Amino acid sequence: MKKFLLSLATLFTATALWAEPLVVDFSTAETLPTDDSLTGQSFTVGGVNFTADNVKKGSYSGETYLQISGKKYAGANLGFSLSVACENIVFHTGSNASTNVTVQLSANGENIGDAVKLNTKNADFRFEVPAAYQAAGTVYKFTVANTYNAQVTTLTFNAEGEPEPEPEPTVVNNIAEALVLCTEAGTPDVTINAPVTVVYKNGRYMWITDATGSMLTYNGADAEIPAYTSGDVIPAGITGTAVNYSSGLLQLKDLVASSFGTPTAGTPVAPIEVAVEEISVDLVSNFVVIPNVTIEASGSANNYNVTDATGTIALYNQFANAAYYDVVDVPEGSNLMLYAMVSVRNGVAQLLPVKVVSASGKDVCSAPEFSPASCELLKGATVTITSATEGATIHYTIDGTEPTSTSTVYSEPIIVVFDVTIKAIAVKEGFENSDVATATYTIKEVAPIEGTTATFNFSDPTTLDPAYTLDDCTADGSNFKVEKAQFDFYANGVSLSTTASGNGARIYYQSASEAWSYRIYKNSVTTFTVAEGYTLTGITFETQTESYATALGKCTFTEGTTLTDGYLSIPNLTSVTLTNPADGGATVGFTKIVVEFSDGSGISDITIDNAPAEYFNLQGVPVRGDLTPGLYIRRQGNTATKVLVK
Repeated sequence: MKKFLLSLATLFTATALWAEPLVVDFSTAETLPTDDSLTGQSFTVGGVNFTADNVKKGSYSGETYLQISGKKYAGANLGFSLSVACENIVFHTGSNASTNVTVQLSANGENIGDAVKLNTKNADFRFEVPAAYQAAGTVYKFTVANTYNAQVTTLTFNAEGEPEPEPEPTVVNNIAEALVLCTEAGTPDVTINAPVTVVYKNGRYMWITDATGSMLTYNGADAEIPAYTSGDVIPAGITGTAVNYSSGLLQLKDLVASSFGTPTAGTPVAPIEVAVEEISVDLVSNFVVIPNVTIEASGSANNYNVTDATGTIALYNQFANAAYYDVVDVPEGSNLMLYAMVSVRNGVAQLLPVKVVSASGKDVCSAPEFSPASCELLKGATVTITSATEGATIHYTIDGTEPTSTSTVYSEPIIVVFDVTIKAIAVKEGFENSDVATATYTIKEVAPIEGTTATFNFSDPTTLDPAYTLDDCTADGSNFKVEKAQFDFYANGVSLSTTASGNGARIYYQSASEAWSYRIYKNSVTTFTVAEGYTLTGITFETQTESYATALGKCTFTEGTTLTDGYLSIPNLTSVTLTNPADGGATVGFTKIVVEFSDGSGISDITIDNAPAEYFNLQGVPVRGDLTPGLYIRRQGNTATKVLVK
């Protein structure tokens, strides 16, 4: 009996110690996982045993945290149980945490309340545990409920005191007063208690104005905001969080959808006509029009320079992603009229496009884009031409002359068999013709082909053609990357080209694991082409993680091919494409791609067609005698191909 009492006393002592707030500090833990691709992870921090799916140690600007990787993995979670009763849990976010992530707390598989949006960096979020779920041994789990990463630096169990009540929004009487709060620390919730007028709405972005000023509102991914149009008057009550984004872009974000009332129709807001030199941060969130400008692409995807007689300013096409916005085409060219919203990046004014028209007021066709862009190609490779203007017809030349609306109509990929420069324009009734786009291709001089496979070993980029090393990379947080809108690689008779209107791919180096990979992104097209005289028979894709293998399955391939367990079966084609769709696609990371091909030897039951070759122009008229430089259709027996004669 005495022994039992001693044990009971010991138990009570332990319970008393645990009844005090227990802090688990992930920022100093040395046992955190480093690979978030894994499920069924287990580790111990601060005496608490954790199980998890898709979590890893993260760091940014010297701060370490545990990342629950909901951005890449659906259902990423952190589970644990305690040896004592748990009345509450305080989840502390990192100083670089996403403010869009939501997490759901569950106990023994049952959700506790609604998912909570962790909408503040470096902040405490307290989860009260109902009495029915407080018992020792209860299995708790934080699960990311949307597609963002959750960063947790500490978890505190049985925190003292009552939870702080949610602060009431600060009520202001106009936009000017809301703008003042945007510059104050603490990002307060704000309610504008007066009607405001919609200037421009596109997807997640909406600009509003009143007699005192203009500002941006940003609704993120979680709020459903009505489809307002310019001139709509929203009644009093619009509520959101006041922030100063990118050193000067004052805005309300995390908007409360229920605070948006039914609008009354008003007069659409007219733009302010300005010259480039007049644009500064003082005009941020104003709607402007700039006549007689020249627009040219600049560096990274969706970035442009806008120039008039007074100067040059940057334009960023925020509205290029059809998954989130009504796409705004930004044609390059001169003598254009640009309608735009003034924005700011890192304290410097820039423009976001609303529309671009010609000086006469007509819409302008977007200039053709070549895929691949100017580069070296294998003999027999194909070039495709597209225009972002729906319904536009593309005309092109291959003889160096400027294309017109009477030039050859582009209708199918062009086969390149010798060095050539292709020029193209886009034409549409009621639109101004696009500027001329030009691409130059040279036939790649290659070594003799050996064997029937070509290997692209991205885990060792020094073996690639062209090769890459860390010296070619730029910093990406603690990792490194080479990022382009187009990559072109060659290996033993096979070319691999990835193109996109945005960043098509990356050579990526992860410092923590010292691992290299090749990553392709949504809205990209990767083309595999084999040298003339050969056909592709199969491709093996080795992905960096299982989640990337799943993402590969979301891609589409040339009709007639079949993807099974990372192997693409090909029915003897000279070229195949892998399309990572803009809608529904996901990032894919490769460590190696092995391409199989054949020259026809060893394949039985093949009949050699010895029929004479015939040539036709693109209108189908037979061509007799010597061929002059140009594009022709060659027919031999039952086989027809398009060829270029120089």
